[in-house]
Amino acid sequence: MKCKKWLFILFLFSSLALSACTSGAAKDEEFPPTMTGVVLINNQEYDMKRGGYRWTKESGNDTQTITTDAASPNQIAEELTAILMEEGSNITIEVEDNPELSVYQWNENERINNIPLNDNKFSPPSTKGRYIYEVIADWSNGHVRGEVSYTFVVEMK
Repeated sequence: MKCKKWLFILFLFSSLALSACTSGAAKDEEFPPTMTGVVLINNQEYDMKRGGYRWTKESGNDTQTITTDAASPNQIAEELTAILMEEGSNITIEVEDNPELSVYQWNENERINNIPLNDNKFSPPSTKGRYIYEVIADWSNGHVRGEVSYTFVVEMK
């Protein structure tokens, strides 16, 4: 009788430990990952809108790829509220897991400028107006690789 009781207790703890390990592993292996991106302006954080993305995951001989399409940044910008900025302010871009970043300025139709970054920061034009930016984040290392497009809009006062 005592042996059955100990076996039951051992089984119960083993089951709990196994389920805890399994649920954690599933979370770590979320695919495709959802990486968040924000811009910081005058110590205030603003979300960027995620657009299209492509993720590839290699596991042994298997490769899984997920690609989505989304509206272009100029179309996404139509639905975004512009972040109001004053001349002399800088924009800092932060994306989860520190990918390589590229920034592009858009007009109503297409990409018009590649914006150079210095420590993930740049200054928008000082001319009054509405400016559309696309951030391309690229995670090229490891068994999970991806590229995500983010959009945000600023308006210079």
